[in-house]
Amino acid sequence: FWMDAHADINTPDTSFSGHFHGMPLGILLGEGDSNDFTNLVPRKITPDQIAYLGLRSIDPPEEAYIAHHNIKNLQFHELESMPVKYKNAIIHLDSDVLDSKIYAECSTPTTGGTDLKTLGHAIAYIFKTYNVVGATLTEYAPKNADQSLPLLKTMLTDFLKANDEMWQ
Repeated sequence: FWMDAHADINTPDTSFSGHFHGMPLGILLGEGDSNDFTNLVPRKITPDQIAYLGLRSIDPPEEAYIAHHNIKNLQFHELESMPVKYKNAIIHLDSDVLDSKIYAECSTPTTGGTDLKTLGHAIAYIFKTYNVVGATLTEYAPKNADQSLPLLKTMLTDFLKANDEMWQ
């Protein structure tokens, strides 16, 4: 589950900005020149293994790739109606999936995102439905850690509560 405002499926050839942080999913799929980073990924993922949640800022080449490969691009309220196809899951949580009014201290704050309650519900659902074997938290870049720590604590607590009955 790729929870992000951005698709991150670009390659050096398709990226308008050239920013590497917009390419990790493309690399995991094995897209791009094998002389770049794709040859460092021993086991590539396939497009049918991806489910996006919260996308709202997508480059045209990414839109074309997502459409061509029929990659699931869900809004948070659609998550529970998605058929369960796999037993295991990995959660990629980019903090810019949150609305920039809630959290703007990331490299690419984006308006129109989700709120903490909806995000927490989605995380809990994924943990209850799938065997979560990995998770990432990216783009957490607070200017003032003391002010942003409560947000991080809420996100991590949601992960823990969703995964361990002791916290519920």
